Amino acid sequence: MWPFSSPAHTTCSVKDVDQRSFDYIIVGGGTGGCVLASRLSEDKDVTVLLIERGPVVDSWYSRVPLLSVDFRDDRSPTYQWKSVVNAAASKVVGPINMISGKALGGTSKVNAFCYTRSVPGEFNSWASQGRKGWSWTDVEPYFRKSETSLSNGEASHRGSSGLWHNQQLSEMYFRNTNEILEAAESLGIPRQKDIHDPAVPPYSCGLLDVTVDETGRRHSTFDAFLPPEVTSRPNLSVCIESIVTRLDIKHDDDGIRVAGVYLESSAADTSSAAVKCYASVSREVIMCAGVIANPQILMLSGLGPKRHLKEMGIAVVKDLPGIGSHLQDHPSIPLIYKVPRNECLHDLEYNPLRALWHTLRYVFTGTGLLLSPCPQLVIFAKSKLLDEQSQTVPTATSADSHAPDNVPDIEITCCPFNMSPGLALPGGDGALTLACMLLKPRSAGSVRLTSLNAHDRPACDLAYLSAPEDYAAARAALKLGLALGRQCRAQGHAMRDALVPASEADADLDAHARTHACSTYHYSSTCRMAPEAERGVVDDVLRVHGVRNLRVADASVFPDVPAAHPQAPVVMVAERCADFVKAARRET
Repeated sequence: MWPFSSPAHTTCSVKDVDQRSFDYIIVGGGTGGCVLASRLSEDKDVTVLLIERGPVVDSWYSRVPLLSVDFRDDRSPTYQWKSVVNAAASKVVGPINMISGKALGGTSKVNAFCYTRSVPGEFNSWASQGRKGWSWTDVEPYFRKSETSLSNGEASHRGSSGLWHNQQLSEMYFRNTNEILEAAESLGIPRQKDIHDPAVPPYSCGLLDVTVDETGRRHSTFDAFLPPEVTSRPNLSVCIESIVTRLDIKHDDDGIRVAGVYLESSAADTSSAAVKCYASVSREVIMCAGVIANPQILMLSGLGPKRHLKEMGIAVVKDLPGIGSHLQDHPSIPLIYKVPRNECLHDLEYNPLRALWHTLRYVFTGTGLLLSPCPQLVIFAKSKLLDEQSQTVPTATSADSHAPDNVPDIEITCCPFNMSPGLALPGGDGALTLACMLLKPRSAGSVRLTSLNAHDRPACDLAYLSAPEDYAAARAALKLGLALGRQCRAQGHAMRDALVPASEADADLDAHARTHACSTYHYSSTCRMAPEAERGVVDDVLRVHGVRNLRVADASVFPDVPAAHPQAPVVMVAERCADFVKAARRET
């Protein structure tokens, strides 16, 4: 195929589905929604409607890995807005930039395409909390089912025949990538061929798997699960540029059930200007609209915290305090160093010949810097194992990746660019960012309505560092990052401080964290899988408590934010949900 051409997909508009009935309606065609639409429509005897707020985005630009991660570009299919600042909770200075995907494939179209699952202990902790059917033994087959690992497919813990492709990019684009890995090894963090191997310690470092296919193109879940031959299935309707404004909820002798959805064009500036349509459902509505939009739609439908619904003038259908609560993310705290410009991606901005060379290299061979993932390596650490010199000191049991207590709580990625928009560097300087992430924060915020208009963005309080326990992990992460920088300098790498704490005293580390923490865009847990009495929203098969015909299947249901870049766990949840739905149909 000519590299600049795009395949034709079969889609429809809100008017095409108005007053029609479907067996299943999937609200949101993002990372998980594409998976569900593909899996449920495999059964020719059922009809499936997938509703996506954004368009089909399948340009050459959107398929090039390096170009497609720049969500600040006007061509990027994203929504961008600011978090609210809750001074009583969050200790972080200023609002946080937030984004979400706005196209079929959702955030998997614009993220840094990192494929990480978390360690087995993550899911064993879910099981230990009472989440039946969610242990590592239960979920591991679903990770393998969805993926084709182009680099490690021969391993028993990896998939080799799934629809969604990933690989490790072994070409070291910049010298500092290998030097950071060597520095991590010198600090007691072992380097692994495959960080997903359940037999290796949970504290480890290595090259990231990235969702890039064998031709060098970004492989979103839209590309993987909804190719033209799937979107053209006669039993699948893919309704784009459409927004669900609320669910149609009925009361009958058996309680509360969802009977359909109200939807309209997402292109209208206000809902009053939009064509209002309705689609009914005979079996189930499955919410895959994302961590922010799921609670928004549910609350507009009368499901959610009773007090907030009454404040907004919404009739309470069911009081579910967990809806929109427990919003979590991975706070990322940057350490930025000045490096030679040819050792970072900024050189492409100042060196047009190098940029042209790598563009031609990518077009004709699918290789080069345009293939480069923004982070190519990853370091996972456990704060309680780090001594005063940030050396990992293992214990007798700390290498067991299946133990819930051993889930890593720190991640450091090496990003060959300036990650801080507020930091100006002279044109002759390059930048290297060590992004120090808190993987298991205790802090949790909320999503709340700002109006009764589904087109308006809700208020999102990320509540970073509102839990005092998070400061210990932040200090450990920053100290580890600074130790990596020192080791690299000792190896002869030219690195000068650009944005680092004033010192390693607790007060200076805390001030740096509060001032510079930013989002990793890994939102989760606003419709948690937990008992209703524990402010849960869905049960162990993802059904909303007390409401028939309604499930949620994306990062919203995570009990807590997992120690992973969330797209792989989201796909696992969607694969699980598809099987739950199919099993329910067989039982009726």
